[in-house]
Amino acid sequence: MPEKHIAVIPARMGSKSIKDKNLLEINGKSLVRVAVEKAMEARIFTRILVTSDYPRYKLGIEDVYGDSYTKIEFFRRPEDLATDDAKMIDVLKQVLGNAKGPEEWVWLLQPTSPFRDIHDFKMIHEAISTGKWESVISFKPVEDNTNRIYSVKNAQAYRYKNSNYDNKQKLRTEVTRSGNFYVTRRKYILEHSSIENKPFYTYMMGNIDVEKATDMDKKYSRMLGINIDSEDHWTIAKNHLRRGDIRG
Repeated sequence: MPEKHIAVIPARMGSKSIKDKNLLEINGKSLVRVAVEKAMEARIFTRILVTSDYPRYKLGIEDVYGDSYTKIEFFRRPEDLATDDAKMIDVLKQVLGNAKGPEEWVWLLQPTSPFRDIHDFKMIHEAISTGKWESVISFKPVEDNTNRIYSVKNAQAYRYKNSNYDNKQKLRTEVTRSGNFYVTRRKYILEHSSIENKPFYTYMMGNIDVEKATDMDKKYSRMLGINIDSEDHWTIAKNHLRRGDIRG
């Protein structure tokens, strides 16, 4: 029997970096609604769980109830899990504890990393179906290599890596988590408080081969992997949409 999948979409009310960031709109839809609709379109999930301390009507999904394939459920997030210090793993454990069911795989879809397309879902689902992986995490290339980065203490700069100053062409591309996808088995979340379980599949946004990708490929992957966590990030995301660099 094929393993079943569930999506969790978290939307905390409080945000110091950018006010009501989960309610920002792309093409007239809140980031929460964008995540919900894209998850429904993927046709992978038996349920989509939205967990928030906002009332449901504030999230822009009051008229979205799922369909014959995917059910949407709303869970009110407790106050102690809606603070700046609350950990996402605890949020996941709380909502999954209240949403018992047969789903083996849990997909965390953060609204503030909104640029996902159906191809992403398909490729990740195919990777899981091979049976080789216990988790999937999405990544994007970083623009600055750590060979070029310093830390500063007492006005003195210290090289982050003790390495030679190689030309850019010789540096290995480095990546960072993008926030678009975190996928793992339910048991690891509930029993081990972990969403990064080995062996995990490294999914590069845009489905690029980061070791062979061109600079343009890497730039596009970074666009898709933007995490809207500040006014600057939101401005960049809107500019990408306005120019047609990426689709909403």
